[in-house]
Amino acid sequence: MTQKRPLFLYTLCFVLLACITNVQAQLHILSDASYRDQVYKDFQQRMSAAPWHQANGIQKMKPSDRKDALAFLYAYMPQSDLVDYSLDFFKQQVDIALEARSTFQWGKKVPDDIFRHFVLVHRVNNEDLDTARAYIFHQLRDRVRGLSMYDAALEVNHWCHEYVDYQPADVRTSAPLATLCTSHGRCGEESTLTVTALRAVGIPARQCYTPRWAHCDDNHAWVEAWIDGKWYFLGACEPDPELNMGWFAVPSSRTMMVHTNVFGKYLGPEEVNKQTYYYSCINVLPNYADTVHLTVTVTGKNGKPVADATVLFKLYNYAEYYTLASRKTDARGRASLVTGKGDLLIWVKKDGVFNYAKVDCRKQNRLTVPLVSPTAGIVELEMNPPVGGATLTQATPERTAVNDRRKLYEDSLREAYRHSFPTPLSLAAEGIHNPYFTDEELQDIVRRSEGNYQEIINFLNLHPEKKENILLKEYIASLADKDLRDTKASVLESNLIAYDADKFPKDVFIKGLLSVRISNELLRNRNPFLRKATALGDKPTVDELRQYTLDNIVLDPDCNYFNCPISPDGVLLGKRADAHSLGIFFVALCRSYGRPAYMDNSNGELYAWERGNWRNIPLTADPGGAKAQVPMSTIVLHNPNGYGYYTHYTLQRFEDGEYVSYDFENDPRVDKPHIELNVPAGKYCLSTGSRYSNGDVLSRMEFFETEAGKTTDKTIVLRPLQAKEGNYGHIDVDQNYVNGKSLQQWMSQAGTDVLVLCLVVPGTEPVNHLMKEMAAKQKEYEQWNGPVLLVTDRATWKAEPQQPKNCTVTTDNYEKLRTIILNGLMERRQGENPVCIVVDRNGTILLFSEGYHIGLGEMLLDIQNSKSKIQN
Repeated sequence: MTQKRPLFLYTLCFVLLACITNVQAQLHILSDASYRDQVYKDFQQRMSAAPWHQANGIQKMKPSDRKDALAFLYAYMPQSDLVDYSLDFFKQQVDIALEARSTFQWGKKVPDDIFRHFVLVHRVNNEDLDTARAYIFHQLRDRVRGLSMYDAALEVNHWCHEYVDYQPADVRTSAPLATLCTSHGRCGEESTLTVTALRAVGIPARQCYTPRWAHCDDNHAWVEAWIDGKWYFLGACEPDPELNMGWFAVPSSRTMMVHTNVFGKYLGPEEVNKQTYYYSCINVLPNYADTVHLTVTVTGKNGKPVADATVLFKLYNYAEYYTLASRKTDARGRASLVTGKGDLLIWVKKDGVFNYAKVDCRKQNRLTVPLVSPTAGIVELEMNPPVGGATLTQATPERTAVNDRRKLYEDSLREAYRHSFPTPLSLAAEGIHNPYFTDEELQDIVRRSEGNYQEIINFLNLHPEKKENILLKEYIASLADKDLRDTKASVLESNLIAYDADKFPKDVFIKGLLSVRISNELLRNRNPFLRKATALGDKPTVDELRQYTLDNIVLDPDCNYFNCPISPDGVLLGKRADAHSLGIFFVALCRSYGRPAYMDNSNGELYAWERGNWRNIPLTADPGGAKAQVPMSTIVLHNPNGYGYYTHYTLQRFEDGEYVSYDFENDPRVDKPHIELNVPAGKYCLSTGSRYSNGDVLSRMEFFETEAGKTTDKTIVLRPLQAKEGNYGHIDVDQNYVNGKSLQQWMSQAGTDVLVLCLVVPGTEPVNHLMKEMAAKQKEYEQWNGPVLLVTDRATWKAEPQQPKNCTVTTDNYEKLRTIILNGLMERRQGENPVCIVVDRNGTILLFSEGYHIGLGEMLLDIQNSKSKIQN
């Protein structure tokens, strides 16, 4: 069977939608009278702020489930959906949901509230919306109709795996159809697709998210599906033979928070982390880990309780303390959270005063923090994650074997599709060239566009002749890889503007006008709406553009709770925006009048070009711009060891009672040994951390203050980990073989005292992360040149382009070596994928790691030159 993904995929969805009739389900959406009254009250209130909107016509519809569903969606949908998508779009979404409820036998089992919140809702997270639900419904209807609800959920995940597997990507979440077209996505995109697919066949589903792991850096998203009255979890696009078997089952037992956003007013049993008019953020950590109900009491100088103080529950991750949840203290000065049994940093603040304290949730469920600001200086903490340990679901050998065979077949379908993408040879054979690019550059652009290649080729073909005022190479360079993968040719063409050297320097034009991307918004066609609707004359000043923004757009921090950026046109239409969308709008407004502007995505600050300089433009009510009046200072960070931003350190600025990290990820400003930053004078924190293989962290925070007009020098310092050799166990390196050579022989031939041995399951997210980390350190691995043995459980292996040359990939003795390693350990371990050890010539296991562990690739590098450098 050949898998085909025709280029008319998107068009097909609209054809399918046209065939759908309005379905009157036997069950109801709003069967509870009081809840129904509340929904319609909220709907009317929402529409009163948008009298221009087509949805006001819903009131005139005859009573029906369709009317109730639309009222529910419009009452609580985020602002981005209200202004950027049509009423017809949501009618189609509702019709598909109702048809799914009546088509499948499990539709009658799903209670109204579960259906309303976890099937009907069109949005999963911050993805761009599309008509994927209709396409998927028709793809899966006959495939799952005769199955049980449980088996149907498994089957849907197999279908997703046929099309998509894991690959890291940037923060913008692709629409499900774009993910299908690309054939891969990060965990947030995989889970968005899988939740959409489950809802498409009437199975309630939600995306669950640990915002930060406790035992390693990074985060993860997966899926929960409601089956016959119970929530089960599954790895998105990672089918297992049973539910509740995802690779993340053990890591999630070590986390401190798992949550999910629920659309509308939710009355479920879970703890509510945040409640707003539009949505609830609920805590589902008890589904995965042992928990504690932690209560924090905030007191004043006099020892009396402080009411209405903010309590931030923070977890160390990515070299910063990330806020898992925020609470306000009650009249007794108390705030509480259900969290895991590990360490947190509790940060309290009110009226410019703050304090913090570490809490060990294994030993404490109460903590008192006095609201007295500490002095500046260096603070060192050791932060320990929960020990964890989940009871794993076991599948029968027969089901496991069937599942493994299916996954191999699904891998072959996906790879066959990818092989249909153009190659250098096929491009050359078709005579595809472009005067702006060498053939090698053109091939790289088309390669990165993947399933969207035809759109990119079509766009480039619109420019067969090179023109000096068309900076096509710079334009393409400004696009993210994901833009190449999901942007139409028409959108790219509409945003390409000619360069006029008489108006601006070339670098200013590229940064402030040519670069179509402002932040993480969906790229759309450029149109004259902003300029026509604002009517500010031919050449408004920056201050006039700023004042128009402040006078006409209401800043509403909760209105766009899924954080999918509202389009600039949508901001102007709805007259309301969150802060991020407001910043995007201001930049787009400047550009619509031909004035260069951009957003610094490290901190969200806005800049516009005026009188030969980039001017910082704060969107504050202060006429002079409060931030604009802040004197500047210079921080020089000395980084002689080349430590990575977020990997090892962050720089944080004091704002509103806490320290907020600059987002310098992949920013060239910090990619140097001496980092010079021009920043507002004020209070800062340089945060660093060193992590052991068991997840424990040695944290260091250096608090300092900069003065206006002066330079402050700081060196990035990490606390050294203490070597703990021989703590893990022993294996016989003379009697265990890989590819016909004993482990001892591998070391002898390489001339090293140690080797790295990893037992890996290809294509799984933990292994993909490990291999990308090794590829990123290719030079260092090859300089060491010791044996890195990657033993897989199957023949399918997709090497990274920069896989170190001293890596040997084999399937030899996988099960035997896994058993020997686990039996040789001093402590009982479960052997989660991947299992990695560093072993010396005596057979001593110097380092052991199992399961998902961001930073493992670098940790293994601590073996270089001698075993004395092994760090536990």
